Amino acid sequence: MKLIPALIAMTIALSTTFGWITADLAEKSGRNRVYWFCIGLILGPFGLFAILITARKYICRSCHQKVEPLIGLCPSCFNQLEQPRQRIHIPE
Repeated sequence: MKLIPALIAMTIALSTTFGWITADLAEKSGRNRVYWFCIGLILGPFGLFAILITARKYICRSCHQKVEPLIGLCPSCFNQLEQPRQRIHIPE
């Protein structure tokens, strides 16, 4: 019977961890942190997978290549993408 409280505590800890990681990635890609925290908390690894496959793409202002916002660095010209307002959203 001591196993059940331990499993509940572990489930809460893992859910919170997935929520926090998902929220952090969402904030870096210009999305709502609270909304994605709830998705990560409820869906766990599926929420994390969802934020990774739905990441927005932006255009680098230096070389005009599509850039993943989670990277923070343009792979073509190595321009540092400092602030989200320097990125332009491209509809998919």
